This record gives sequence, structure tokens and C-alpha cells, in this order.
Amino acid sequence: QAMKMDNIASCVFDLEKKSKVLLESEENHLSLINNDNMELTSLVHETNRRVSKLENQAEALNESLENIKSMSERDKLTSRISKQEDDQATNMNNVMSCVSNLEDKSKMLAES
Repeated sequence: QAMKMDNIASCVFDLEKKSKVLLESEENHLSLINNDNMELTSLVHETNRRVSKLENQAEALNESLENIKSMSERDKLTSRISKQEDDQATNMNNVMSCVSNLEDKSKMLAES
């Protein structure tokens, strides 16, 4: 009977020791998981911050692109107006030349 009690006590002691080792191992494992989760959370925050920064840069680039498009349209209109003014000046010169020719011919006819 005493040997059985000693065996049972020894088994209980071994089980307690193994349970303690398993518990410490599990606590270490959970601690590592917790550290990984904290690191991942930090990385997610950093990634979100960078995404936000990139979104702001993309918005600024889109605004710049719209401004460039507006300037390009304005330049096209300015160029078109300038060409029309040049054409109008050429037409006026042609008209004045025709008037001058007609005046010269009128004088010649009046003299003859």
C-alpha cells in the first residue's frame, strides 16, 4: 500500500512538473504570438499612413494634371486667336493693296 502511494505521489509530482513545463512553454508561445501581433499592428498602421500619403500625392498630381490641361487649352486658344489676328492683318493688307491699285488705275483712267 505504501509503495502504491509513493508511486502515485511520484506520478503526481511528474505530472505537475510536466504541466508546469507545458504551461511555461504555452505562455512563451502566447507571448511570441502577442509580440508578433503588436508588430503586425504597427506595420498595418505604418502601411495605412503611407497609403494615405500616397493618396494625397496622387490627388495633388491629378490637380497638377488638370492645371496643365487647362494651360494647354489656354495656349491652344491663344495660338488660334493669334493666327486669326495674323490672318486678319494679312487680309487688311491685301484689301489696302487692292484699294491702292484701284486708286492708281482710277488716276490713270482720269488722266487719259
